[in-house]
Amino acid sequence: MANIGISRSSFYADLAVSDFSKSINKSTQKLASAQTNSTNGNQSSRVAMTDTFRIDVAGKSAAIKSMAVSQSYLATTISVLDNASAMLARMYELAVLAANSSNTPTDNVAIDMETERLSDRFHAIMSSSQFKGKTIFQDSPNSLTMAAGGRGAQIEFGAGSIDYDAVYDYTNPGVQTTQPGVKYEVKKHLTNDEKDAIIAQTTGVTRDDLVVGFQFTTLGGQAPAGPGVVTSDLYYLDGDGTVDFDPKSTVTSDEKFNGGYLELKFISNGEVSDDLTFIAGDGSAGTFTVNAGVITYVDPIHGAIQIGEIQNDGQDGSDLKIKFYEDASIPGTSNLLNGDFSNGLNNWSTYLNRVNFGSSFNVNGVAIPTITDLQMATVTYDEGSGNPDPSVLRNDNVNLQAGQSMTPSVTVNGAGRLELGTGNFDIDTGYGIVHGPATVSDAFAATKGDILKLDYQAVAGGDDFHVAGYLIDSNNQITLAINETGKNRGGTISVEVPTSDNYRFVFVTGTFDRSGGRRVGASMTIDNIRAENPYDITSDLAQKVLRSIKYASSSNDQATVKDLQIKLNNKDDVVSLTDTSKIFNSEFNGKIMLAPSKDLENAVSLGGSQRTNLVTYNIEVTQERINKARVYAASKYAAIENAIMTATDLRSQFMQATGTLSDINFSLEAAHLAKKQMMEDAAAAILAQANQSQESLLMLV
Repeated sequence: MANIGISRSSFYADLAVSDFSKSINKSTQKLASAQTNSTNGNQSSRVAMTDTFRIDVAGKSAAIKSMAVSQSYLATTISVLDNASAMLARMYELAVLAANSSNTPTDNVAIDMETERLSDRFHAIMSSSQFKGKTIFQDSPNSLTMAAGGRGAQIEFGAGSIDYDAVYDYTNPGVQTTQPGVKYEVKKHLTNDEKDAIIAQTTGVTRDDLVVGFQFTTLGGQAPAGPGVVTSDLYYLDGDGTVDFDPKSTVTSDEKFNGGYLELKFISNGEVSDDLTFIAGDGSAGTFTVNAGVITYVDPIHGAIQIGEIQNDGQDGSDLKIKFYEDASIPGTSNLLNGDFSNGLNNWSTYLNRVNFGSSFNVNGVAIPTITDLQMATVTYDEGSGNPDPSVLRNDNVNLQAGQSMTPSVTVNGAGRLELGTGNFDIDTGYGIVHGPATVSDAFAATKGDILKLDYQAVAGGDDFHVAGYLIDSNNQITLAINETGKNRGGTISVEVPTSDNYRFVFVTGTFDRSGGRRVGASMTIDNIRAENPYDITSDLAQKVLRSIKYASSSNDQATVKDLQIKLNNKDDVVSLTDTSKIFNSEFNGKIMLAPSKDLENAVSLGGSQRTNLVTYNIEVTQERINKARVYAASKYAAIENAIMTATDLRSQFMQATGTLSDINFSLEAAHLAKKQMMEDAAAAILAQANQSQESLLMLV
C-alpha cells in the first residue's frame, strides 16, 4: 500500500514553493521600479501619508510662484510711487522758484508750463499705471488676495487709491453721473451704450475717441441769459426704482404762470413702463402736499396755498401735466360779514319773489341790478346735460300755469350753508326759465386784485337749474362770478375784484325747463365766502414743482436713450418755455472720473509767496500720503518675502518626509523579499525530500 502522507507533503511543499516564487517576483518588480505600494491593498496608511505630503509640496510650490508675482506687483507699485515723488519734488522746486519777484514774465510762463506738464504726468501715472493690465491703485487697500498654499491660508495685499486732489483737481474714485459743462476723463473702458450716452451730451466726439485717458467736456447747462427752462440728463439703470428726475433743474422768467401749466412728455422712445410722478413733501414750510390731485404749497410766510392740480398723472408712459390755478390766492380775512353763515342770515337780505333778468329788484329800499338776458344765455353747461339752444335761455318771461305758484325759500340749512330754492311748479310754456329767489349781502370794502372765493352746489329739482352769482359795486357795475345751468354742479368759484370799492354779493337761483315738460324746480347752496389776496405762481415756484418730479421704470429692458420734453406755459400760452432732456438707461459705474478743471493751470507764479506757500503745502500733504502708501507696499513686499522663505522651508520638509516614507517602504519590501526567498528555499528542500522518499518507496515495491 502506498504512503499517502508522503504524497500529501510533496503536494503542499510544491504549492508553497509556487506561492513564494510569485511573492518574490512581485517584490522584485516593486524594488526594481521603486513602486513599493503599487498594489491597492498594500500599506494603506503609509500611502495616504505619502499622497498628503505630495499635495502639500504642490501647494507650496504654486504659492511660491504666486507670491513671487505679487512681489513684482508691489515692486512696480513702489517704482510708480518713487517716480511720483520725484515729480512732486520738481514741482515743489518750481513753486519755490516762482516766488521770486526778479523773475521776468517769460520766466514765469516757463515755470508755469513745466509745472502744469509735470502735474498732468503725475496725474497720468497715478490714475493709469497698471501691472499685467490691472490698475495698480485699487479703490481700497488690501483689496487683492492670493492663496498661500496652506489649508485656507490667504494673504491680502494691494495698494489703495491715493488722494492727490490737493495738487491736481479730480474726483476720486470716479462718478456715475455726469453734469453739464464739466470736463471729464475716461478712466476705464466704456461700453458702446456708455459711449453713446457721452456722445449725446458732447460735440465732435466719436466712439473711437472715447478710450482710456481721453478728456471731454459736456455741453453747458447753465441757466440761460433770458427766460428758459434747463433740465439735466438722467442716467437710469433698470432696477433703480424711483429717482429724482432733476433736483437741480432751473426756471428763469419774470412771467407769472397763474392759469398756465407744467408738462413733461416723452417725444421719443417713451414706454408703458415709464412713470413720471409729482411727489409731495412732508407738509413743512417750503414743501408741497397733494390731496385728491390738488397741489398745496406751504408758503413759509402765508401758509398753505392751493396752487394747482394734477391733470395728467404721468403713469404708464403718459404725459405728466400740472395745471396752475389762475385764482391762486393767500387765505385772509374778508370784510364781508358772516361769509360762512355761522350767524344765520345776519348781514344778508333776502328777496322771496320772482327775479326778471335785465331789470332790477328792490331789497330794503336798494335797487339791485341783474345780468342781462344776453349774459344769461352765455352760460357754463353742466357736463353730460347737453347744450341747450342759447336763444331758448333768453326766455325768462314765461308765466306759471293757472293755479300754480312759486314756493321760494332762503334758509341756512342743517349743514350751515345758505340755501336758495325755487320750489317745484309748472309753467305754461315749454323750455322756459324762472328766476328767484335772491339774497344780497351787506356792503363791504374790497381792494383791487383781491380774489373773492366761495363754495357752491346747484341741483336740479323739477328740471334743470339756472343760477347766477355776481358782485355789484357802488356804481351798480356787475362782475359776474356764476352763470350756469345743468343737473348737478358745484365746487369753488372765484372772482377778481376789478377796482377798490364797496361791493355787495348777489345770488339768484332759478330753474330751466330743458325737457319741455313744463315741470320745473331747482336749488342752490352757498358757503364759505372769503376774500383772499392773489398769489403769484412765479418761476421760482414752478422750479420747485419741477424739482419735485420723480422718474421710475418697471422694465428690465429699457430703451437706451429717451427724449423728454419739458414745457412751462403761462395763461393762454402767451409764454412757452421748453427744454428737452435725455434719459439714458445706463450708468458709468465709476468708469468716468472728473478730469482736471482746477489743476496747476492756475499758475504757481500768481500770488507770489502766498500762492507758493499754498502749492508747497499741498505738495507736502500729497507726499505724506505717498510715503504712507510706499511704506505699506514695502512692508507687504517684506511680508511676502518672509512667506516665500517659510513656504520654501515647508516644501523642503514635506519633500524630505516623502523621501523618508519612500525609504521605509523600500526597506520593508527588501526585508519581505529576503523572508520570502528563505521560505522558498526551505519549501524547495522539503519538496526535494518528499520526492526522494516517494522514489525510495517505489523501489521497494
